[in-house]
Amino acid sequence: GTFEYVKQLIKMRKEHPAFRMTSAEAIRNNITFLDDVPKGIFGGVIGYSINGAAVNDSWKKILVYLGGEQGRRTIHLPPGNWKCAIWDNDFMHTPGMEEYGKDIFIERGCTIYYQ
Repeated sequence: GTFEYVKQLIKMRKEHPAFRMTSAEAIRNNITFLDDVPKGIFGGVIGYSINGAAVNDSWKKILVYLGGEQGRRTIHLPPGNWKCAIWDNDFMHTPGMEEYGKDIFIERGCTIYYQ
């Protein structure tokens, strides 16, 4: 349930410095909003990338998508091998699940991919 989800989010934040940047300068320099996400009345997705390498995170590149509307939207991952940490508010329990620069579906909730 919700308690376990928040517990996992806290654990992820503790393990990854990319989610613990403390200065406005670090955030400005290492977080970029993505332009190629569905927007508008049928979009409802916010996407941003985090430069984990800049803060010595083991996840060098991180993509975060937040879906705010019901229904599926298609997102095309950038080229490369991406691993899914969270899909639609569900922590992935299958280690090594990878996507290779392909279309993924975003629903309502949080989805995180990393390299």
